[in-house]
Parts: sequence; C-alpha cells; structure tokens
Amino acid sequence: MYQEILNGLNVTVLPSTLRTVPGGAIITDPLAKTKDMSGLFHAFCRYFRVLHPWVWTGEAVTPGAGQILDGAAHRGQCLALARAFRALAIQSFPFGLGLSEARVQLDQYGGLNNAGFVSRHGDNTQLGTVLGLRSNVYAAPHPEGVFTPVTAGLHPNDLYLWENHKTIAYGGLYYDVLYGRIWDRTDQMALYNLRPPEVVRVETNPATNHTVTTTYTPATNATGTLFYFRSLTEPEVIAIQRRGFQGPFSTLPGTAWDGKAEGNVGFLRNEYLDKVRRLNK
Repeated sequence: MYQEILNGLNVTVLPSTLRTVPGGAIITDPLAKTKDMSGLFHAFCRYFRVLHPWVWTGEAVTPGAGQILDGAAHRGQCLALARAFRALAIQSFPFGLGLSEARVQLDQYGGLNNAGFVSRHGDNTQLGTVLGLRSNVYAAPHPEGVFTPVTAGLHPNDLYLWENHKTIAYGGLYYDVLYGRIWDRTDQMALYNLRPPEVVRVETNPATNHTVTTTYTPATNATGTLFYFRSLTEPEVIAIQRRGFQGPFSTLPGTAWDGKAEGNVGFLRNEYLDKVRRLNK
C-alpha cells in the first residue's frame, strides 16, 4: 500500500483496510488525529517503540520507508525509521499529514566537531539497551591507570558512541523517533562530543605483562571538561564480536607511543570502524 503510494501511484482504500498496515495504524491513531507533528510523533513512537518495537541495528540495514509503513520491514538503523516518519509527515491525507516537503527535513548530527559524540543510551526499564540495540561503551576500569581489557560476558554501560544520528527537523524542533525524544537543539543529545586527533598510548596488561598499544579519542562534556574514550583493540573486538569503546577516562593512561612499541595495537578510529563493520556483517 504505502510502497505504491510513495512510488506515486493512485491508491484508494477503505479506512478499515488502511488500519491494517503500520502507516495506516499510526495515521489513524487518536494521537495523530490532531493533525500536527507532535501528535504524529507520539503515535509513531507508540507504534514502533511500544506496541510493535522496532529492532534497532548497529549496522547499515536501511529498508525503504514504504516497506516499513507496510509492515514488510521490522529492523534497521536510525536512518530507516527516520525516513519512514518523514514519509508519513509529508504524505497527503488520508495517508499522512500532508506537511510541506521542504519544511520536513532529515537532519544528521555528528557532534559539535562533526567527529562523533556519545549519548545516554537506555530505556527506563533497561539501561544500556534501546529497541534491542545495546550500548557500545564499556565502563572505564577502577583505578583508571590499570589496563583492563573488555572480555566476552562483560556488560556495557548506558552510553553509546555515534558517528552520527538522524532526526527529523520541523518547525525548529528535532524529532528523534529512535530515542523517543523531541530536541530543541541537536547538541542536547550529546553527553560528550569527540574531539580528534586520536592519542596513541602504550600500556601494560598486568594479567599477562604484555605491552598493549592503545588508541584514545579526546571528548568534552557540556562544561568543556576533557575526557577520553578508548577504541577496543582487535583481540577485544574479536572476543566480544562487536565494535566497542571503553570510557570515559578522566586522564590518559600509559605513556606516549614512540611508534616502535609492539603488542595488540589499537585501531585508529576510522580504521577501527571499517574493521568492525566487516565483523558485524
């Protein structure tokens, strides 16, 4: 139904038939009958966050808006669900709100330095997980100066490090259907903003007495205080079978890298992200 509509075909359906697909169930929800963006947002979130939870993936799975609104796709990254929400906002009545396409825009936030950011990640009932997507940040060890590798079975904390995150901008607000929030400014979603360049350090794993070359990315919080997030090394990524980081660290552990130290080398961020995308396919 919605796939045909979005392809520009003329579709006529009974109201009872419209309600059988996700897009129709949302647009006929009493919350959406206010015919404004806020009402549509709450109806959309009720459907995909409560009644029929979307499966949020960390990898690049991007079904089309028509597939999602027809109920043919149930999982994907933030871009997919944001596009589906926008499609309902701009589609003409009775299939959508009929808002101006030019005024409803996809927005991408990549941190104040456009280098990534760290957000709070966790629903009220399950800290560290949102719509099935687990946090990718593991707590810094205590004390911080002792290298402690992330191992299989260790639970991440309630933070997520993003390259970027998509919302829908309309009327000066940013509608985030994945986190279920309406932001006044996109920077409100960031607890820490990454600030390259990365810093390479040399540490010693006390459990093995082996040298480990690690990579830390500086980040600042809302007050400008400096912290660091460590990219997991290749053995850690392989052990937990997913990308990840450790932090925040308040100080840099270890010593400066002279370019010669050997060991389990930590990936520089771009190289690291390329590696884990391949692992997650």
